[in-house]
Amino acid sequence: MSKTRLIAVREYLSAVRTKGFIVGVILMPFLMGGGLLLQHLTRGIVDLEVRKAAVIDRTADSKLFTLLESASTRRNQSKTLDPDTRQQIKPEFQFQLATLTEDLNKLRLELSDKVRRGDLFAFIEIGPDVLAPKSHIPTTVPTAGDAYSMIEAVNDPDSLVYYTSNRPTYAELREFVQQTLQPRIVGARLGQSQTSIETITKLSGTLVVPRGLAEKDPSGNLTFEPRKNEILLIVLPIVLIMLMLVVVLVGASPLTTNIIEEKQLRIGEVLLGSVTPFQLMFGKLLGGVATSLTLGVIYITGAIVVASRLGVLHLVTPSLIVWFLVFTVVASLMYGSLFVVAGAAASNIKEAQALVTPVMLIVVMPMFLIGPMMNEPHGLIARIGTFFPLSAPLVTMFRLAVPPALPWWQPLVAICGSGLMMLVLIWLAGRVFRAGFLLVGRPASLKELVGWILRG
Repeated sequence: MSKTRLIAVREYLSAVRTKGFIVGVILMPFLMGGGLLLQHLTRGIVDLEVRKAAVIDRTADSKLFTLLESASTRRNQSKTLDPDTRQQIKPEFQFQLATLTEDLNKLRLELSDKVRRGDLFAFIEIGPDVLAPKSHIPTTVPTAGDAYSMIEAVNDPDSLVYYTSNRPTYAELREFVQQTLQPRIVGARLGQSQTSIETITKLSGTLVVPRGLAEKDPSGNLTFEPRKNEILLIVLPIVLIMLMLVVVLVGASPLTTNIIEEKQLRIGEVLLGSVTPFQLMFGKLLGGVATSLTLGVIYITGAIVVASRLGVLHLVTPSLIVWFLVFTVVASLMYGSLFVVAGAAASNIKEAQALVTPVMLIVVMPMFLIGPMMNEPHGLIARIGTFFPLSAPLVTMFRLAVPPALPWWQPLVAICGSGLMMLVLIWLAGRVFRAGFLLVGRPASLKELVGWILRG
């Protein structure tokens, strides 16, 4: 029994005395609470850019535009400011009346182009018969599609309100329009009809329907872009970054134990006689990247097959597939270099395991930004995540899967920043590996690690 106790004590002391354990104990509370802290800190960081929306009000005297304008004024004065600090916490809504012309399609196209350029956030078209809908009994009802297709099937187009934007994941403006106009429209309809249960149900349904931006087809006719499924737009980016996360962890995390094994088996002595430490570390990293890329190709192929079976293949565009593979390589290089550093700094498997845990938490930290990024894919938090090298691969891939499209230079900056960070980490890992390779019998102290990095 005494021998068992001695073994247990030795195992315990050998574990708690390692620098990896000490670093893990110090950092773990911060890293574990980092997600909640990050959400708390970013809760007040919102894009305060004014949401400008044009309104095509086809009703008599533009009554509903006046209602929207007055409601937005009250909202901007009461709900966009913090009641205690009086600082702005929500973006203002501004509605401007679009001048009706004889060519309605031309006006729709002009406003759609303004949305594409960013001059407008959205535009709303209010049908002329929205207050007094025409009798309409659908001859055919869609058997598939989104809920809005059903609404359009049982309502005359001139009896609906259409909301058009290229940011379908931002719902606050559309909900404001719905909540403002719905009571007024339903009240007007009920005042003109015999209010049976069936009639009330028909008159009080959803009236604000999203619609794609206007564009011209090759023959010159006006068409509307297909309406995007909001649920799929939320699911798709999450699935993509989860796939990328799995691919990176499976391909890159074994690099730590591989380096430790070479230290323990003294294989590194032979290798360092033929290559530089940087070449050795970078070669190992490239091997892990190749593994990740192989898995990425397999997984994205499976995702394409599943999307085809579910009828949503149009969402998985060729450009999105290319970006996924590109950022799989970038993420594998970026996060793989962290695992290489952990392997170079550790002297045994136990110590490596303690160092890998903080690395794992750093890798998954961008997942805590999903909520703010979904609501504001071009907001401040999303841009910071794109330009910060440790979060850039996952955050940028997420943003690429959420409309509207990113400016071309932002993914390029993310790739360059992550690549530069990877080179710095591999250089540091090579210096630590070379200096600490001959250290046998005890782990290096943090002071020694810093000295190896500074002096080589």
